[in-house]
Amino acid sequence: MRTLGVGKETDRRGLLFVYDVSAKRLRIEVGPNLEGVFPDGFVGYLMREHTASFFNSPDPELGLRTTMFMVQYRLRSASLGLAYDPRPISFITDSVRLAAGGGASARAGAGVDSHGFIGRHATVEERAYFSAQPTPEDAFHRWLEWLHDGQKQLDVELFTQDTRTYLRTLAMTRAYNDYMLLTQYGQSYRIVERGPRALLYFTSSPFVSPWYLRKTPGGWQMDIVAAVMNSREYNGWEWTYFIIKSDDDFSYAFADLMDDYGNGLFRVRDGDNRQISIHFKR
Repeated sequence: MRTLGVGKETDRRGLLFVYDVSAKRLRIEVGPNLEGVFPDGFVGYLMREHTASFFNSPDPELGLRTTMFMVQYRLRSASLGLAYDPRPISFITDSVRLAAGGGASARAGAGVDSHGFIGRHATVEERAYFSAQPTPEDAFHRWLEWLHDGQKQLDVELFTQDTRTYLRTLAMTRAYNDYMLLTQYGQSYRIVERGPRALLYFTSSPFVSPWYLRKTPGGWQMDIVAAVMNSREYNGWEWTYFIIKSDDDFSYAFADLMDDYGNGLFRVRDGDNRQISIHFKR
């Protein structure tokens, strides 16, 4: 197989994925004019780590789908002129936690098959570490660590009770956690705190919708149900997400921060609101 032939009908800007299911192998060929978009470090990660989920998951489609999510995210980033940032992949593949602290003496996912569906009870140390946090920023950082080291432990106070109930309905894989980390780790963000509610929105990426956090007597928790209720994600459009009015308490608490894009769709005024270039071939 010659890389020069990949994407020859599109100015050699093509990707070719070859899956050998019987031998559990993957090869990715990158067209010469896409090598700057998909450098060896990113492609190597997909082949060595991420697509193991395709072969080892009880539902191989999830591994394939999240591989395509990562590829699409990189293409959309490149369309904005964003150079490849190796930090998220380095963090994903690093065994060291994002921050040192209590309960961090052992990797949370040790001894667990990290490529299939994930989900288990937390240890005592993990429940203490992934607890409600003193500030919204601390809770967000623990969320990144939960994605990095966690195995879908939901008996932890980092999440609201409604969030824990909701996440139990989802089939999560290590691959999906990696995709979430790729889009969020290393991005700049702002936090607006109003009473027992906080809004975290990104200022260096137009791809990630805001996160909502709620203060309880124990501290700040991630309210992922609120994020699901208040936002809609889009693919193949100039906009990657919009905030909608859900009529919950978050919707009212931060309404003055939103710009109206029509048809009941909003985005945070001071967030990264760049549009993605879309080219339709007729």
